[in-house]
Amino acid sequence: GKGIRICVIDAGFPGVNTSAIYQHIRDNNRIIKTWDFKKNKPDIYKYSSHGSTVLSCIAGKTNDVLIGLATDSEFLLARTERVLYEGDAEEEDWLMAIEWADKNGADIVNSSLGYTSARHFVEDMDGTTSIISRAGNLAAKKGILVVNAAGNDGDGNWKYIAAPADADSVLTVGGINPWTGLHTVFSSYGPTADHRLKPNLSAFGHAMGYGPKTGVHETQGTSFSSPLVAGFAACAWQSDTSLTNMQLFKKLEESANLHPYFDYAHGYGVPQAGYFTETVNKNEGIETFTIDESESFIQIIIKDEYFSIEDKIVFDYFPYTFKKINLIPWLHLRDTYNTSESNIKKSDSGYFYYHIENDAGYLDEYIVLSVYEKNILRIQKKRKHRENISISLQRNFKNNNHTMRLVRKHSILFILIISSASLVAQTVLIKQTVPENFEDIDEGHGPNRAHFSYPYFALGINADGYSHENDTVISPIYGKSMEMRFGTRTRLKLNRFLGFGIDYELGYSAHFINLERRLCFEQTSPLM
Repeated sequence: GKGIRICVIDAGFPGVNTSAIYQHIRDNNRIIKTWDFKKNKPDIYKYSSHGSTVLSCIAGKTNDVLIGLATDSEFLLARTERVLYEGDAEEEDWLMAIEWADKNGADIVNSSLGYTSARHFVEDMDGTTSIISRAGNLAAKKGILVVNAAGNDGDGNWKYIAAPADADSVLTVGGINPWTGLHTVFSSYGPTADHRLKPNLSAFGHAMGYGPKTGVHETQGTSFSSPLVAGFAACAWQSDTSLTNMQLFKKLEESANLHPYFDYAHGYGVPQAGYFTETVNKNEGIETFTIDESESFIQIIIKDEYFSIEDKIVFDYFPYTFKKINLIPWLHLRDTYNTSESNIKKSDSGYFYYHIENDAGYLDEYIVLSVYEKNILRIQKKRKHRENISISLQRNFKNNNHTMRLVRKHSILFILIISSASLVAQTVLIKQTVPENFEDIDEGHGPNRAHFSYPYFALGINADGYSHENDTVISPIYGKSMEMRFGTRTRLKLNRFLGFGIDYELGYSAHFINLERRLCFEQTSPLM
């Protein structure tokens, strides 16, 4: 990353000015400038340590062992985030930080921040509604490569990416589990509300980072996937500085291990350094399967020489978390694969990826399979309400990946196999069906829930007044009052703006009138 200037926008950077992890960048004066947009001062070396850990994934180095991927870069550090508060001010501060970064020569911005239900509906994740997403696109127009975390709501009710990850020109990064090589369960899903591809890329969602209290430790979140890609992008840009930010954006996508396949969990996959060092030849590859076509079916068959169940991994045969959000099925392998040593990837099976794309240009569904037999997939050519499938084969080879495109009149089926020494245990590992309309999605909390019910309790007291002049207690003119209420409230959402609800409540109120002070007040009040 030498010669590349990276702005990190986060919630605080304690320890960056003192820790040995960052000694090399301090010694070389490569922290160019800092600014706290909450306090309007340059001191950002306190508050949340989240930014310190994020920065370590780009710049960290300990005992000549690299933690980050771009340890020779220059840095701008900006604080815009208060962890316990999300509102307009946070997004506006992010916009100001982008302008500040541009003014101070930033090439790349890393933002491991995201804004969801506190201010937005899922349908707002269209890249143009939120202030922060528009700011991300503005930064791209100014020549900055903006890299942003997808979010950590994949196993929650919100599920989808957060702003500004929905912005068209923001490089959105999801998380993968390093022990399986697959989407990690907490990483937020795409697409955007207008059905554009997100995330664009993936990186480890479980990583090593530095915190001032914990030291170097294992942490997780797409907050740390994003700086891994930002650091990678700095190195890639160093290799060819003639590239514009959006040319680099596209090349990073093309370098990924799943490209040209994509889905809304992995994007195009993990970017590969060999693409930029020319050690990977995109035209080389191995045909690992054959296609057997009849009048009714298309059968995909793994070739004998690439099928083996020796040394197979034993999968959990009840591996799913299953939820239905507005009747949308979600299926995901349990995110429990790990090792006793951090960041050591287990050898995995050959995964089989395919997706179904509709005429509108977005995916109806995508599925990831593991393999335990050679006859991996059978596709029926005639389906109800669909016309016959017409076949056109397009082979793309890269890193032993084999892709096949099946075009049908009403949809497209895109298949990718990653070949490996062992193809094992065929079962559905990940499956998502994509909604046509994001407006009616029940996000499961806050004003976006389709329905909710909750108990509440309220207590209010109008206490005696207090005089600071003579340290005496002064009774209020009308005396004291007390109110206590408790009950339960339920609501049914009719649409975005209207709902129907019932409130059951019991309450108690008491008022104590100070007649003497009240009369005094009335007697001395001027006549109007």
